[in-house]
Amino acid sequence: MTLKLYDRPQAFVSAECAAILAIADARSGRPAPVTGYDGETVDPAHRRATTTLIGQDPESQWLFARLDALFADAGDALGLPVDALSEPMQIVRYGVGDHFQLWHSDAGHDLHERRRLSASIELSDPADYAGGLLEIMPMRMMPGASPGQGHATIFPSRALHHVTPVTRGVRHALVAWTGLDAA
Repeated sequence: MTLKLYDRPQAFVSAECAAILAIADARSGRPAPVTGYDGETVDPAHRRATTTLIGQDPESQWLFARLDALFADAGDALGLPVDALSEPMQIVRYGVGDHFQLWHSDAGHDLHERRRLSASIELSDPADYAGGLLEIMPMRMMPGASPGQGHATIFPSRALHHVTPVTRGVRHALVAWTGLDAA
């Protein structure tokens, strides 16, 4: 099976990206260091960033509904049916020097069906940062630039991917996953 991407330019407008960041700011005040599944802090040689988790509640309900619709469209286009989101989403902040250098899959051996599709949504204006590019093997290697604020890139969760180091400014991205919840 050939792995494909689903791109949705301007899936969110600038004002919506700002609203998403405001929700994240209200959740924690300061994002937390990235942790692994076991709660331990990730080795900064592999990944250095900060995250804020956003669960479903009245303030974020509109965002979950939009993501569910995006994932449904992507699932149809990619031939991977999915259920509604069942995990909290992450807002990831990459400052200068931050990265996710380790090539990784979001599906893992234990989440293969629960995470069929992964989404990365650019929340920052590309003029505000340099570097921090999402590379997905083999579909999107060495992109020349960020796809733009509000752009959604959705791809099979088993695809290997990473984020190059940010060299200027700050990049914010919304990251979410979905699959078959009953699996």
